Amino acid sequence: MRPQAPHHPPVELVEESPHVSAFVVFAPSANQRIEFANHLHGRQWYTTPRRPADPVLEPVDRLLRRIPSEVEGSVSSDSSDGELSRTTSQGLVLVVRRYPATPESVTEVQPIVTDDFILAYEGRVDNRREIAYALCRPELAHLPDGAVLAAAYEAWGPQLSAKTIGEYAYVVFDRRTRRLFAGQDSLGVRRLFFRTIGERHVVSSNLRLLFQAFPEVRPSFDRDVLREYFTCTMRPWSGGTIWRGVRELGRGNALVQKGDRLDEQAVWRPDPDRLDRYRSVGEVDEAFRNHLFGAVRASLRSSGPLLCDLSGGWDSSTICCVAALLINAGDHPGPIIGWSFRSKRSNESEFQDAFRQRLGIESHTADVDHHPAFHCFTDTEIPTGGFIQMGALNRATRELATSRGIRSHLTGQGSDCVLHKGNPPPIYLADWFRQGRLRDWSRHLQAYLNRGSFNAWQLLRECTLGTVDPQLGVRAPIPAWVTPTFRKEIEQARVEFLYTQKRTLRSHAKERMYRFTLCFIPYHRGAVADERLPLVHRPLVEFLLGLEWNFVVAPNTERLLMRRSLGGVLPELASSTKECRTAYGAALYEGLRTAWPRVSPFVTGERLAELGVVELRQFRAAIDAMKAGYEGPNPQIGRTALYLETWLGLKTLMA
Repeated sequence: MRPQAPHHPPVELVEESPHVSAFVVFAPSANQRIEFANHLHGRQWYTTPRRPADPVLEPVDRLLRRIPSEVEGSVSSDSSDGELSRTTSQGLVLVVRRYPATPESVTEVQPIVTDDFILAYEGRVDNRREIAYALCRPELAHLPDGAVLAAAYEAWGPQLSAKTIGEYAYVVFDRRTRRLFAGQDSLGVRRLFFRTIGERHVVSSNLRLLFQAFPEVRPSFDRDVLREYFTCTMRPWSGGTIWRGVRELGRGNALVQKGDRLDEQAVWRPDPDRLDRYRSVGEVDEAFRNHLFGAVRASLRSSGPLLCDLSGGWDSSTICCVAALLINAGDHPGPIIGWSFRSKRSNESEFQDAFRQRLGIESHTADVDHHPAFHCFTDTEIPTGGFIQMGALNRATRELATSRGIRSHLTGQGSDCVLHKGNPPPIYLADWFRQGRLRDWSRHLQAYLNRGSFNAWQLLRECTLGTVDPQLGVRAPIPAWVTPTFRKEIEQARVEFLYTQKRTLRSHAKERMYRFTLCFIPYHRGAVADERLPLVHRPLVEFLLGLEWNFVVAPNTERLLMRRSLGGVLPELASSTKECRTAYGAALYEGLRTAWPRVSPFVTGERLAELGVVELRQFRAAIDAMKAGYEGPNPQIGRTALYLETWLGLKTLMA
């Protein structure tokens, strides 16, 4: 009798919102020849490349045959959220999932088709008035965001990202030159992915939409990119992704089709010579508040109610407070709804009470103990640290958003480096040393020595000479369960990230701020279809990068600028807190322990062992230690391996 296969407990998955705005475009290369066939009982379009078609391209042809229109370039569209529109022109296939994020775009039809080009986008444009003024077209200030992007492309071509501020991604097929152009906002809050398959180029703002519409396009995993997850970033930084052949567009770059290839072209970088000089601390604080309120005001332009993270942390508290003040002042009809978490180890309800009393906003709380980690998983196409295991909280957020008709979600993520969270290494001392500001240099150096935050060797050698390494050479050891071969790959990737990448800014400290800000801008979490990050609004980031150090840093003091300038803005309880309170980390390993009977079939270490990343027996012992609450000698590498093994196991199980 054949033995029965072991029973695997069901795994509960939470997919991203089906309404997330996105687009996918299949474009022919310049070498591809297009033919059309007119059948007796209807019109049908198909492509004939010079060489035999790659089998994975067949879904594109099927999509072409499903297009109901009989005129090349026509569009079929729906006005409902999440509905798809499809169009074809000169061999191009474009699929758009519509979600109007702003009041002006509610009635807008996508893609935008003109005689010269076809444009699709997601997101919003914030400097609409400036663009209207620059182009002498005042009506643009009141038109949908797509019309603004179309006008910007007509005026500036692929360089539009340098002049257009907001959170957006776009793709343009120029019908005159039959070339493809694509881009995103300068800091990459919205992402673009691209790949070349045979003689077709694929560009998408959402891998889930791409793989759902065309499952045959889904490639295999790329083992070579795993080493980048284990450097300082816990995510790829070179442009590669976990999917072989699929690349992510670099920040500040545009994608330009040149013949049979897609090239990245730099269109924006922060000014390396910018140095804003202010006469007093009061002027700096006022300028910071102006930029902060401007960033949040731009994020409030939504087509419905807004959800805002509200916790004891500085970032989320600041965003929620400023948003409430602007709504109360009439800048947005509102309402704004606060959202936070609590557990038996961390309770943020006192901050919500303070905000309710001060600002009169509605707020809700999710109990982390009732939505534990590892009991429900977020189904995402990109593995991201911690987010995969928090499917239960993701689902709770979506349920609240759905019940209240929430259209957009404001978060305080992405700004830890530019706002100096924690106690970052004083690499700015190198700037003062080079500028000859020896009195300031020696005063701060002595303060760090007196506190014992860093030793004299670190301060003299690395902070004074300059480095972008956030760990200042004092590294936690790589765990013994990492294979010797992969250990060398981690070290090599770390050297490449820190020392061989092209520099943008001359200052080591500001280069570190800029580089790590780009790395830690999160991927869209998918609980709410439109997610916004006001603290990485480009004018605000440029302002912070251009300040003199004596206005933003002080020895052994975190978030000096925020504490000083927002003292009368935030409720006293939030502005006096010393540490960010969060409910995520405390519950992670407890959730792993309690959910182990369900997750053990696919969190085994076997996937990483097959890829040559871990020694299986030792890694399983490390997982047992994590269940007991012990992270090991290097928590960052341990958590990264746990996240990747979970994600790979889920994908294998689903397949």
